[in-house]
Amino acid sequence: PYGINGSQYIGIKMIFGIIGGLVGLILNIFGLPFIFIILLSIIGLLIPTLVLRKKIEKRKEEIIDTVPNMVGLLSVAINAGVELAPALETISNALPGHLGEELRLAYKEIRTGKQRASAFKDMSKRTGVQIVERFVDTIITAEERGGMSLSESLTEFTYTIREMENKRLQEQAKKLPTKMQLPLFLCIFLPMLIIMLTPVVFTLMDAL
Repeated sequence: PYGINGSQYIGIKMIFGIIGGLVGLILNIFGLPFIFIILLSIIGLLIPTLVLRKKIEKRKEEIIDTVPNMVGLLSVAINAGVELAPALETISNALPGHLGEELRLAYKEIRTGKQRASAFKDMSKRTGVQIVERFVDTIITAEERGGMSLSESLTEFTYTIREMENKRLQEQAKKLPTKMQLPLFLCIFLPMLIIMLTPVVFTLMDAL
């Protein structure tokens, strides 16, 4: 995401950690406890991770939301007698978002000599989305059996999409309390901890 590699990402984390530490140091100069340096450094290190995780989740959700539209268009094209390869290539040019980009990249690899099955499997790995992996397995298996079974497989796959979507919604509902823990910790428990520890730190400083 954002066109950065692993080394650049680590560098950004270090920069944010240093910035957090410097802010904590400034606050320490103005009389706040030393613990602020440590806490703000940790928060600075966590910010890029949280942003990246959110970006990845948003990308996956967009791909998942686009899959039903892609399968519907492909099913119409196959039932109309269009072959799989031209149908998918046409859909890839018309499909918006990250899934369309991945399909176009897959066909770019195919035009440069890569096997179609390998290109689609690599595409599914890049997305990291289970429903895309299932879709790729479905079309590869069905294509080996012939055009008629492909139409039937796509019809069956629409039911698979519904089942996986229901499962995804149930999992999201279960994860909601866990997702609320970090905001609660940052907004409530962390300030309370700082307020409770501040008198202790000042007492220790006076004793020294």
